[in-house]
Amino acid sequence: MSVTEIGTEARRGWMGLLARAPAARLAGVFDPLGAAPGFEWLRAPETGGVMVRGRTGGTGA
Repeated sequence: MSVTEIGTEARRGWMGLLARAPAARLAGVFDPLGAAPGFEWLRAPETGGVMVRGRTGGTGA
C-alpha cells in the first residue's frame, strides 16, 4: 500500500505519533530490526529562534 493510498489524514496521524514518541522507545523498536533510519542535518538546531511577521515597505513603522 503506497502513501497516496493511505491518505493524507492517516499519514498525518502516524507522523504525529512518531513525532511525539520518546527517542528511547523508537530506538528500542528500530535497533533490533537493524532498520535505524539515517539522516543528515540540513542545518544545526538553534535555540531562541522566533518567527515574526514582516511588512513590505521597509519604513520601520
